[in-house]
Amino acid sequence: MFDTVKISTPFFLTEHEEKRIKWTRINSTRQKKSGRGTTYFRTLEGKKEGDPYILYVSNEKTGQSWLKVEVSIPKLLRGSNVYEISESDLRNFFIFLRKILSVKLKLPVSRIPHVEQWEVTKLHVCKNFNVGNHVQHYLKALSCMHRPRYQTKSINAKGSMEIETVYWEAGRRRQKAYDKEAEIRKNIKCKKKHLRRANGILRYELELNRAEIRQQSNFRKAKDILNANFAREVLQRRLGELGVNRPIQASSIYSFIERIHRSKLSNKQQTSLIAFISELYLFGEKACKKRYPHSSFHRNYRKLKEILNMEKIVFTEINLPPLEVKCTP
Repeated sequence: MFDTVKISTPFFLTEHEEKRIKWTRINSTRQKKSGRGTTYFRTLEGKKEGDPYILYVSNEKTGQSWLKVEVSIPKLLRGSNVYEISESDLRNFFIFLRKILSVKLKLPVSRIPHVEQWEVTKLHVCKNFNVGNHVQHYLKALSCMHRPRYQTKSINAKGSMEIETVYWEAGRRRQKAYDKEAEIRKNIKCKKKHLRRANGILRYELELNRAEIRQQSNFRKAKDILNANFAREVLQRRLGELGVNRPIQASSIYSFIERIHRSKLSNKQQTSLIAFISELYLFGEKACKKRYPHSSFHRNYRKLKEILNMEKIVFTEINLPPLEVKCTP
């Protein structure tokens, strides 16, 4: 539903309160031409997974100051963004965040702004689709889907034909679909329970810009933006624009290649077999026999049957269920 959110609100710290906090770093910029004086940027970064990124911005001349926080909601609440948050999580998020900010800023909880006072400046909306063994089928199909004025880009796993991520980009607008298990596996600090949870998960994610956020709330108020139905509507609309809200067709060759990659063959043998099965798929068995020496063809064919546990290599088309996010009435 929601992952990373960036929120901000007018906020004032006294000089004494500023000095009590062990800021990670302090930067400043001076704007002579505008006459606004020096603006200070005080950053507070956490060390734990899910800790919020806190920025306090103040201007000595205007006296204006803001508190800005960027945080992954599921990481803050559950330690990983592999989990989807619920309505009750959204209600608890600000309660928990206020307590954390109270500790980090060394202030009483009563000094921390309530949800009504925060504005959303950035928001990642997401959905985890549990598609089981079809993650690669979906990603291969999605890599062929294009949107007007958007560039489609796919990223493969290192040294593999498996797709890890598909991006659609237009300027600063970006949406993506990716193999959640592959992403989590790269995190050496990842807990095994998170990795198990990610198995078979195709994740779809998009970042809303300020204009899109304003469509939901002119004042970008967090209490209006962090709304489950709003997230569902946005997700379903974007999935519809990609055309994945209808059944998707994919070829079984991708699952065959995936099984070759999982075999215990050497990289060289895997590459050779993938080339062979690709030609078998593209040109057919009869034409493939003419392209390969008799012994080489049958040796590769036998090895494929062994890996795929098939008496005869048959390619089929797979009808994948649509990706849908149901909205509540």
